[in-house]
This record gives sequence, C-alpha cells and structure tokens, in this order.
Amino acid sequence: MLKNIPIENLKEGMVFSNSIINKYGQVLISAGTLFNLKHLSLFRTWGISAVSVHYANDNVIDESENEELKKLAIERLKRRLLWEPTNKIENDIYNMAISKLMYDIVNEKGN
Repeated sequence: MLKNIPIENLKEGMVFSNSIINKYGQVLISAGTLFNLKHLSLFRTWGISAVSVHYANDNVIDESENEELKKLAIERLKRRLLWEPTNKIENDIYNMAISKLMYDIVNEKGN
C-alpha cells in the first residue's frame, strides 16, 4: 500500500515509491530503494520531511545471502564509479547505492 509519511515514521522494509529529489532537481534516492536508517541524515540535510513509501513484501533479502549479495553489489557499483567516497556524505550516498543495487539484484533473481 502506497503511503506518504513523515520521515520519523519510516521503518525497515519500506521502499521509496518515488525518487527523492532535492530543491535543485537532483535525485538523492531513486524510486524502488529500500529504506535504511542512514537515509534519515540525508533527509534532514535537505529539509525533506515526508516521503512516499510502500512495503516490500516480495523478494526479501535472506540473511545468509546478505554478504555475498553485498559483495556483488559493490562489484557492480565499482564498475560504474571512478571514485571512492572521501567524506561522510559521500560514504552515505555510496552505501545507499549499494543498498539499492542489492535490492535490484534480489528483484532480478525473482524474475
């Protein structure tokens, strides 16, 4: 079920229904990204108070697959990027990209 909720009410397992865009039109988080607690810092930095989400009921990441899945996501991300994060904000964005790729990989396996 699609909901627009305050960021303080976000819970693990929720998925962003729409891309989160800053005041300059830049995409901070793509639609379909699985929420994690590090997103809250990004929202507060940009003054984002509410987002549109739904629960991810299918293709849940199994804990035993998590490390292997994360390694695969990091490999894919490194092929796309020519830099390493150098500060906290870049590191948060990098980790969000890894989470998004993990989610995408799980959904590929489900198809």
